Amino acid sequence: RLVAIASESNSLFLWDWQTGAEPSEVNSGQDWLGVAFSPDGKLLAAGLDTENVVELYDVGRRALVRSLYDEPEAPIYAEELAFTPDGKQLAAANVVRLSERFVAAVLVWDVESGELVRRLSAPGVHPRALSISADGRKLAATDWDTSVQIWNLETGTALASGAGCHNGVIRNVEFGPSSEQILTAADDHTARLWDAATGEELVRLTHESGTQTAVLSPDGKLAATSGVNDSIVLWELPTGRKRHEWKGER
Repeated sequence: RLVAIASESNSLFLWDWQTGAEPSEVNSGQDWLGVAFSPDGKLLAAGLDTENVVELYDVGRRALVRSLYDEPEAPIYAEELAFTPDGKQLAAANVVRLSERFVAAVLVWDVESGELVRRLSAPGVHPRALSISADGRKLAATDWDTSVQIWNLETGTALASGAGCHNGVIRNVEFGPSSEQILTAADDHTARLWDAATGEELVRLTHESGTQTAVLSPDGKLAATSGVNDSIVLWELPTGRKRHEWKGER
């Protein structure tokens, strides 16, 4: 029932959309990036533009409970954050690259201890958007270019390299409910469903414009996509048939 808002006024707010009450401020004076709630809604993770840290807040007390770091002094620029389904780990897509050394990676922390338990990286990969499977065993991250990298979250082993290739920048990635498929949306006017193990393309959904985001229904039988032309399309899976389209007005 709460919505986290990272505002341009450098404040982080929580808003109860059901009551319509005024948003309450969690913290201020920072340039905020990605935010994410834990599955039980008790914690809020937030990335910062000006500090080398990801912060964890107690939602009920509106208080900082833990700060998460990479190596000492290593930059963190986390636009995308995701908790594992059990809430025990937090992943951040860190896209920073230093002139002296390559540091872009998906960082994974133990939420309770704050310990960095995994650094998932691949040559040339700048993780941007990410998704964790429903069983908590796989993590997928989009690169800055046109592909997706998938890892075994338990072992850190790469499962599929270069899977989910598009002809444009991938804007988001999402695992299906079975954890065996991923859905991607890209600037090449398509959303595509892939086999998470092999990288095989299963279904291609063609939009009239660049596709900003794509989501799957809980049963995996429907997909919804949104485009830069202010349209939302509902698709049937696995046929790829367009069921309905809603068009906005500029």
